[in-house]
Amino acid sequence: SIETQMSYGPPTVSHLEDANGNHVDSIGTRGSDIVVLVGTNFPNDQHELDAVRFGNAQNGYQTYTVVAGTVDLTDAAAATPGTCQVVLDTNTPSQIRCLTAPGVLRGHHWIVTVSGQVSPPGALTHYYAPVVDSVEVETVSERMNVVPGEQPELGLFPTKGSTALLHGTHFGIT
Repeated sequence: SIETQMSYGPPTVSHLEDANGNHVDSIGTRGSDIVVLVGTNFPNDQHELDAVRFGNAQNGYQTYTVVAGTVDLTDAAAATPGTCQVVLDTNTPSQIRCLTAPGVLRGHHWIVTVSGQVSPPGALTHYYAPVVDSVEVETVSERMNVVPGEQPELGLFPTKGSTALLHGTHFGIT
């Protein structure tokens, strides 16, 4: 008798897309963005997806939880940030959809393990950079508001002992 063994090539992750199919390379620092991993040799069902990891060699990788494809990732009671699922569609190759975890910094990659085969790091992804909308400064003697790009009124510069409150987005995970 002749036995043959066949296996697929290792998976690869080429890039990310949003739910509308648009290319994505940055995600929110608070997590909960839905992204679709695009690549090759993805699993045919959730049982073949061993792991999805996100991060980098310098700071480490976070392993995402794999859930059934029937779970609604937008339902906070059913899925938490850091969750992935295999999505099967008869018209397209299988996809891996993930609900991103909170984080910061640039230079992260996705690694997928399918039936024991590990992809190389792929789909370079960054968390959004912080955006300062306004600065509120309280000096020892008075309070003032400064809008980025505009000069404060003459004489209203912060002094020693002043505090500044930055208003904006993507300052971190809290």
